[in-house]
Amino acid sequence: MEIGRGAQYRVDDIGGGRVRKTLLTAAESRAVYEPWHEPDGSAFDYLAQAVANAAHVQALLAAYPELSDTLGNPDFESTTAYTQDKVHILGEMLENISTDDARRIIRSYVSLVHTHWRYGFADRIYNPLVNSGINSHGDVILCDFGEITFDRDVAAKSVATTRWLRANSYIEDMPDALKPYYHDYLGEHLTAETFAANWGAALSGDPTPLQ
Repeated sequence: MEIGRGAQYRVDDIGGGRVRKTLLTAAESRAVYEPWHEPDGSAFDYLAQAVANAAHVQALLAAYPELSDTLGNPDFESTTAYTQDKVHILGEMLENISTDDARRIIRSYVSLVHTHWRYGFADRIYNPLVNSGINSHGDVILCDFGEITFDRDVAAKSVATTRWLRANSYIEDMPDALKPYYHDYLGEHLTAETFAANWGAALSGDPTPLQ
Protein backbone atom coordinates (compact mmCIF):
# COMPACT_ATOMS: atom_id res chain seq x y z
CA MET A 1 0.00 0.00 0.00
CA GLU A 2 1.42 3.38 -0.99
CA ILE A 3 1.87 5.69 1.98
CA GLY A 4 3.81 8.51 0.37
CA ARG A 5 6.04 9.78 -2.40
CA GLY A 6 8.54 12.54 -2.99
CA ALA A 7 10.38 13.65 -6.10
CA GLN A 8 12.38 10.42 -6.22
CA TYR A 9 10.63 7.44 -4.67
CA ARG A 10 7.24 5.91 -4.08
CA VAL A 11 6.95 4.53 -0.52
CA ASP A 12 4.88 1.41 0.17
CA ASP A 13 4.14 -0.13 3.55
CA ILE A 14 5.08 -3.81 3.20
CA GLY A 15 4.29 -4.80 6.78
CA GLY A 16 6.54 -6.04 9.53
CA GLY A 17 7.67 -2.53 10.34
CA ARG A 18 9.25 -2.05 6.91
CA VAL A 19 8.62 0.07 3.83
CA ARG A 20 9.74 -0.37 0.23
CA LYS A 21 10.99 2.57 -1.80
CA THR A 22 10.79 2.33 -5.58
CA LEU A 23 12.23 4.92 -7.96
CA LEU A 24 9.61 6.96 -9.79
CA THR A 25 9.45 7.30 -13.54
CA ALA A 26 10.61 10.60 -15.03
CA ALA A 27 7.00 11.68 -15.57
CA GLU A 28 6.00 10.79 -12.00
CA SER A 29 8.98 12.67 -10.61
CA ARG A 30 8.25 15.72 -12.78
CA ALA A 31 4.70 15.87 -11.49
CA VAL A 32 6.05 16.22 -7.95
CA TYR A 33 8.90 18.66 -8.47
CA GLU A 34 7.61 20.98 -11.21
CA PRO A 35 5.63 23.14 -8.75
CA TRP A 36 8.90 23.76 -6.83
CA HIS A 37 10.71 25.37 -9.79
CA GLU A 38 10.41 28.23 -12.21
CA PRO A 39 9.63 26.94 -15.74
CA ASP A 40 13.12 27.68 -17.10
CA GLY A 41 14.32 24.12 -17.71
CA SER A 42 16.87 24.23 -14.89
CA ALA A 43 15.23 21.76 -12.49
CA PHE A 44 17.55 19.56 -10.47
CA ASP A 45 17.89 15.95 -11.72
CA TYR A 46 16.28 14.28 -8.72
CA LEU A 47 16.27 10.75 -10.13
CA ALA A 48 19.94 10.73 -11.09
CA GLN A 49 20.82 12.05 -7.64
CA ALA A 50 18.70 9.35 -5.99
CA VAL A 51 20.46 6.56 -7.88
CA ALA A 52 23.92 7.99 -7.21
CA ASN A 53 23.22 8.47 -3.51
CA ALA A 54 21.76 4.98 -3.14
CA ALA A 55 24.92 3.51 -4.68
CA HIS A 56 27.13 5.50 -2.34
CA VAL A 57 25.09 4.61 0.75
CA GLN A 58 25.20 0.95 -0.25
CA ALA A 59 28.99 1.10 -0.52
CA LEU A 60 29.31 3.05 2.72
CA LEU A 61 27.28 0.47 4.65
CA ALA A 62 29.34 -2.37 3.20
CA ALA A 63 32.41 -0.72 4.71
CA TYR A 64 30.77 0.59 7.90
CA PRO A 65 27.80 -1.61 8.83
CA GLU A 66 27.54 0.10 12.23
CA LEU A 67 25.86 2.99 10.40
CA SER A 68 22.90 0.91 9.28
CA ASP A 69 20.62 1.70 12.23
CA THR A 70 21.08 5.45 11.69
CA LEU A 71 19.81 5.04 8.11
CA GLY A 72 16.84 2.79 8.80
CA ASN A 73 18.66 -0.48 8.03
CA PRO A 74 18.23 -0.26 4.26
CA ASP A 75 18.28 -3.49 2.27
CA PHE A 76 19.09 -2.66 -1.34
CA GLU A 77 17.53 -4.69 -4.13
CA SER A 78 19.26 -2.28 -6.52
CA THR A 79 20.01 1.43 -6.66
CA THR A 80 16.40 1.99 -7.72
CA ALA A 81 14.60 -0.03 -5.03
CA TYR A 82 15.24 -0.87 -1.41
CA THR A 83 13.42 -1.65 1.83
CA GLN A 84 13.87 0.25 5.05
CA ASP A 85 12.57 0.49 8.61
CA LYS A 86 9.25 2.30 8.87
CA VAL A 87 9.51 5.50 10.93
CA HIS A 88 7.43 8.34 12.26
CA ILE A 89 8.50 11.39 10.24
CA LEU A 90 9.76 14.22 12.45
CA GLY A 91 7.29 16.73 11.06
CA GLU A 92 4.43 14.53 12.23
CA MET A 93 6.02 13.96 15.62
CA LEU A 94 6.76 17.57 16.54
CA GLU A 95 3.14 18.62 16.15
CA ASN A 96 1.91 16.17 18.76
CA ILE A 97 4.43 16.04 21.60
CA SER A 98 5.46 18.27 24.49
CA THR A 99 7.94 21.08 24.06
CA ASP A 100 10.50 19.25 26.22
CA ASP A 101 10.20 16.10 24.10
CA ALA A 102 10.45 18.13 20.90
CA ARG A 103 13.62 19.79 22.15
CA ARG A 104 15.10 16.38 22.95
CA ILE A 105 14.38 15.32 19.38
CA ILE A 106 16.13 18.41 18.06
CA ARG A 107 19.19 17.62 20.19
CA SER A 108 19.14 14.00 18.97
CA TYR A 109 18.90 15.20 15.39
CA VAL A 110 22.02 17.33 15.84
CA SER A 111 23.86 14.33 17.32
CA LEU A 112 22.82 12.35 14.23
CA VAL A 113 24.22 15.08 11.98
CA HIS A 114 27.54 14.92 13.84
CA THR A 115 27.63 11.13 13.49
CA HIS A 116 27.06 11.32 9.76
CA TRP A 117 29.67 14.04 9.37
CA ARG A 118 32.17 11.63 10.90
CA TYR A 119 31.39 9.20 8.08
CA GLY A 120 31.73 11.85 5.41
CA PHE A 121 28.20 12.74 4.41
CA ALA A 122 25.52 15.26 5.29
CA ASP A 123 22.03 16.40 4.39
CA ARG A 124 22.91 19.36 2.17
CA ILE A 125 19.39 20.86 2.47
CA TYR A 126 18.75 20.26 6.20
CA ASN A 127 15.09 19.37 5.97
CA PRO A 128 14.82 17.03 8.97
CA LEU A 129 11.06 17.34 9.30
CA VAL A 130 10.68 15.39 6.04
CA ASN A 131 14.03 13.59 5.67
CA SER A 132 14.39 12.22 9.21
CA GLY A 133 12.19 10.18 11.52
CA ILE A 134 11.86 8.28 14.78
CA ASN A 135 12.35 4.51 14.58
CA SER A 136 10.75 1.83 16.73
CA HIS A 137 13.47 2.30 19.37
CA GLY A 138 12.79 6.01 19.70
CA ASP A 139 15.99 7.03 17.88
CA VAL A 140 16.24 9.82 15.31
CA ILE A 141 17.43 8.44 11.97
CA LEU A 142 17.92 9.73 8.44
CA CYS A 143 15.34 8.00 6.29
CA ASP A 144 15.67 9.93 3.01
CA PHE A 145 19.00 9.78 1.15
CA GLY A 146 17.90 11.96 -1.74
CA GLU A 147 19.30 15.24 -0.47
CA ILE A 148 22.60 14.12 1.06
CA THR A 149 26.06 14.97 -0.19
CA PHE A 150 29.40 13.22 0.16
CA ASP A 151 31.29 16.30 -1.02
CA ARG A 152 33.11 18.01 1.84
CA ASP A 153 33.05 21.43 0.17
CA VAL A 154 29.29 21.25 -0.46
CA ALA A 155 28.67 20.12 3.10
CA ALA A 156 30.91 22.85 4.51
CA LYS A 157 29.10 25.51 2.49
CA SER A 158 25.74 24.35 3.89
CA VAL A 159 27.13 24.86 7.40
CA ALA A 160 28.77 28.20 6.61
CA THR A 161 25.52 29.56 5.17
CA THR A 162 23.32 28.06 7.94
CA ARG A 163 21.34 26.29 5.23
CA TRP A 164 18.83 24.97 7.77
CA LEU A 165 17.44 28.47 8.28
CA ARG A 166 16.42 28.62 4.59
CA ALA A 167 14.89 25.14 4.51
CA ASN A 168 11.16 24.49 4.42
CA SER A 169 11.49 22.46 7.61
CA TYR A 170 12.34 25.67 9.44
CA ILE A 171 10.50 28.35 7.48
CA GLU A 172 7.19 26.61 6.80
CA ASP A 173 6.88 23.35 8.75
CA MET A 174 8.47 23.96 12.14
CA PRO A 175 5.97 24.76 14.92
CA ASP A 176 6.45 28.43 15.81
CA ALA A 177 7.08 27.61 19.47
CA LEU A 178 10.11 25.50 18.52
CA LYS A 179 11.74 27.88 16.04
CA PRO A 180 13.79 29.90 18.56
CA TYR A 181 15.22 26.75 20.18
CA TYR A 182 15.95 25.12 16.81
CA HIS A 183 17.57 28.33 15.55
CA ASP A 184 19.80 28.69 18.59
CA TYR A 185 20.69 25.04 19.18
CA LEU A 186 21.67 24.32 15.58
CA GLY A 187 23.50 27.62 15.38
CA GLU A 188 25.53 26.70 18.45
CA HIS A 189 26.32 23.09 17.53
CA LEU A 190 26.50 23.06 13.71
CA THR A 191 29.46 25.35 13.18
CA ALA A 192 32.57 25.49 11.04
CA GLU A 193 34.53 24.30 14.08
CA THR A 194 32.34 21.29 14.85
CA PHE A 195 32.24 20.44 11.16
CA ALA A 196 36.04 20.48 10.87
CA ALA A 197 36.42 18.40 14.02
CA ASN A 198 33.97 15.72 12.86
CA TRP A 199 34.08 15.47 9.08
CA GLY A 200 35.53 12.14 7.99
CA ALA A 201 36.89 11.27 11.43
CA ALA A 202 35.49 7.71 11.33
CA LEU A 203 36.60 6.91 7.79
CA SER A 204 39.51 4.61 7.05
CA GLY A 205 39.16 5.26 3.33
CA ASP A 206 36.72 6.59 0.74
CA PRO A 207 34.07 3.97 -0.15
CA THR A 208 33.58 3.60 -3.88
CA PRO A 209 29.94 3.59 -5.02
CA LEU A 210 28.77 0.18 -6.18
CA GLN A 211 27.86 -0.13 -9.85
